[in-house]
Amino acid sequence: MKPLGRDPDSPHRGNDFEIRYERTILNTKFSGSTREADAAHKVFKARVRAERIIRFVEADTAFHMAIARLSRNQLLIQAVSEARSQMERIMFAAIDINYYGETPGKEHHEILHAIQERDPERARREMHNHIMKSKDKVLGLTGASSYRR
Repeated sequence: MKPLGRDPDSPHRGNDFEIRYERTILNTKFSGSTREADAAHKVFKARVRAERIIRFVEADTAFHMAIARLSRNQLLIQAVSEARSQMERIMFAAIDINYYGETPGKEHHEILHAIQERDPERARREMHNHIMKSKDKVLGLTGASSYRR
């Protein structure tokens, strides 16, 4: 009889945390302890959320660095690298802003689309709008207002 949950010997298994989670849930459900199962589920959901945020921040940084490298401008590459370093710190410190996922993805898509269509003015405009939206999100965390010229 095949065991419930993922087979730990399968090459297509999830990570060790997922396997331990599934075993814990199965064991606590069969032993009748729903409180332990609920607690394990909350820990699992928090872990999944944290991993999703980490993947987003890493992908976001990779996107920005790739765009900077396309310029072949070493000064810009260094500036973007330093800005991303600060932005990553802010994003991890202030996860509650929920600025990951759909909105930046759409903004990134518009930037890439303009580049693919070889429309430098639109690419600059889309990049500027993306930067301003990100800046406003960060300033919103501190209660500071954004000053625009």
